[in-house]
Amino acid sequence: MKRWIGLAVLSVLFFPAAARCAEATPSQRQAARELLLLAGTAQAMNAAAEAMVDVQAKANPAMEPYRDVMLTWMRKYVTYEALEPKLIDLYTESFTEAELREMIAFYKTPVGHKALEKLPELMQEGALMGTELAQQHTDELRTMLQARQDELEKQEKQEKKEGGKPPGLR
Repeated sequence: MKRWIGLAVLSVLFFPAAARCAEATPSQRQAARELLLLAGTAQAMNAAAEAMVDVQAKANPAMEPYRDVMLTWMRKYVTYEALEPKLIDLYTESFTEAELREMIAFYKTPVGHKALEKLPELMQEGALMGTELAQQHTDELRTMLQARQDELEKQEKQEKKEGGKPPGLR
């Protein structure tokens, strides 16, 4: 019985990794690269980097004088060129070549162009909606966090108190 359980654990741990390690064909990698370029991934990354720096500067006004330094750093290290091989790996692990080619064909249509144009804006607006919704309930979150902190402190005090007693008296 233990042997079967061990084999089951090993298969869960190692077979998914082995399945993902299958090498993508050069044409599948090229399809992923084409899709990433068609989708404007490089431009989206640049815009996202700038937006991220702006959010940080807005959240912490003391960072505003360093905005240009942060952008320079982001543009130097967090680039499409640096991430492209990993993004291609991600896409080739997630989609077959046929699926990649279908997405490319779709994004070349008028509706596909519109989707590429609108999706980033829709994602951003959706994220803002989620942020606003979360902000409406921050007081409840603070209360819940304080209750957990009180509970943990009480538990810690109890454990310290019991720590001095012999095991049979706990």
